[in-house]
This record gives sequence, C-alpha cells and structure tokens, in this order.
Amino acid sequence: QFYEYVVKDLEGGDDLDVESREAAVRRLVKAVVSCDVFQDPPIQRGYEGPYDIVYTASCLEDCCQNVQQFEEAVARLTSLLYDGGRLVMNVSCGEEGTSSYYCLGDVKLPELNITEDEALSALHACGYHDKNITFIKQTPHCADIFPVDVAPAVEEMMFIIAEKGM
Repeated sequence: QFYEYVVKDLEGGDDLDVESREAAVRRLVKAVVSCDVFQDPPIQRGYEGPYDIVYTASCLEDCCQNVQQFEEAVARLTSLLYDGGRLVMNVSCGEEGTSSYYCLGDVKLPELNITEDEALSALHACGYHDKNITFIKQTPHCADIFPVDVAPAVEEMMFIIAEKGM
C-alpha cells in the first residue's frame, strides 16, 4: 500500500512502476537493523557505517521526551553518516512546547512536537548544510497509509533532507 501511494498517487505511476520500485528497493537494502539513539553507537556492532543515507520516520519524536534528547539523537544518527551523507527524517511538528500522541491500539503514547527552528538548530549543531524542509498537512488520505491502531494525532509533518558537512 505504501509503494502504491508513493508511486501512483504522488508520482503518477502505474502498477508496473509500483512493482519495479519495490523490487529496486529490495535489491538495494542490505539489512534492516535496530537502532537505539540513546546508545553509543546507536546501532549494533558490525553495522556502524558510515552510510550515504540514514532515514528515520516518526521515530525521534516518539522516543525523545524533550528537545535536548532530540538534538542528542540527531547527533548520534549523524555519527553513522559519511561526510556528504544525508539524513532524511519525517518528524511530527507543532508549536513550541506542545506535544501530541500516537495510538497503539487503545493506548495513547506521548509524542514530542518539534518546531522548524528546533529541527534546524539540531541540524546546524551537527554540521549539516543544504537543509531542505517540506511541510505536509495530514489529510484524510494519510489515514490510509497508517494502520488505524498506530495513526499519529498530528496535523502536520516535516520532511527533512540534510547533507552532513565535510
């Protein structure tokens, strides 16, 4: 369903494009490993990198309780990148000092809202340049992407691509 949404709905592709994209990603992804941004190194031994791209989607704001923890988590992820590598993040955003939640079944779990300034500050402190931030309002269609029992209760997401300085 995710590939269909991206390739068909966002990019205007067809069923063959969806199959081709999914096959290409499966060929390129070598491993999926767990990450704990509160540990050094943040991923298990043997997978420390460095990498061209590190991608996190709606994770940091769920595990970090405050902006300082968010900044520290960004720094640990940065340690996994080559100079010139890119950090790609999907982050729930909101007004400064606010929080939201996401649901796991009937349980509401807290979620830190990050402002654009807070995200830019964390990226700047880690030596990123070429920072690109796009804001996407949640729409009824977004609920189709997330399973109903884990849907975030935010109105807007930041999509960030930042290049690590050399």
